[in-house]
Amino acid sequence: MMKKIYLLPLLLILLFTLIGCNNKGNDTNPPTNKEAEASAYAIVNKQYVGMAKVKIKDDKVVDVTYDEAFLPHTWANIDYKMQEGSEMPSDVLKYTKDETDKYYAKYISIDGQVFTGEVRTSDLVLDNVTYTTQVIKYSSDKVPDLFSYLYNSDANCMWYFNAVKEGKVFICDKDGKKLETYQSLNTNGWLKSEGKYWTPSEASPLGWKGNITNMIEYLKGKTLQNLDESKFVKDNQGVEENGYTYQYWTIDGVKTKVTMTDAYQYYKLAYNAYTKAKTNLK
Repeated sequence: MMKKIYLLPLLLILLFTLIGCNNKGNDTNPPTNKEAEASAYAIVNKQYVGMAKVKIKDDKVVDVTYDEAFLPHTWANIDYKMQEGSEMPSDVLKYTKDETDKYYAKYISIDGQVFTGEVRTSDLVLDNVTYTTQVIKYSSDKVPDLFSYLYNSDANCMWYFNAVKEGKVFICDKDGKKLETYQSLNTNGWLKSEGKYWTPSEASPLGWKGNITNMIEYLKGKTLQNLDESKFVKDNQGVEENGYTYQYWTIDGVKTKVTMTDAYQYYKLAYNAYTKAKTNLK
């Protein structure tokens, strides 16, 4: 009888120990409150260098910042008119389509590198996608084709974006000296964050800033997944609000307030930054 009395406390201790171990096993991902952030860069909307900076806490998005840098097909497009009987200047290129002439600076400088332009003889096609805005091929001693160099390269897009942000891009002569001879036709600035591009109007109440704000609101608080493009469905009928019909994107079953073209690319850019940030948590 005495042996049974002594064994009872030992059995109770063993039981509580096992219960404690099981409870710990159920909490496989306890919150750590760790924070990290990272940026990703890529061509977006087929004609801009996009940047997304994502801040996360544990696995969830806390905040996102977007911006986009304009490429030379915008800021190297110059205000020039050929005078009848005159010759084309050696530092100007003429591109003609449908009897309409456009003029571009032949020489541009990016982060100290001089790029020389030439009119493409055919459309630029990458991965079966035609990039109709890239009518001028800019190349340097190190870079055979600027757009192809940036395409699908996070590091190369980061290099270009930072060069634009730091004011290290401009029209120049063949030796790299900055030229003030030709006026750029670009009225949108160098970065979309300047607020000159796609400003809100009656025809488009959200504009660029409104769309970006709504995309960020969708991303906040989420654990981002590697979604494919089939998860992005745009409302064909639209929703009428305050006299305007909005065609919103539904992303992975969640209806957003985003209307801009290529919403998938902007999500993917944020997702790439998100995966980098998760690596930084370790």
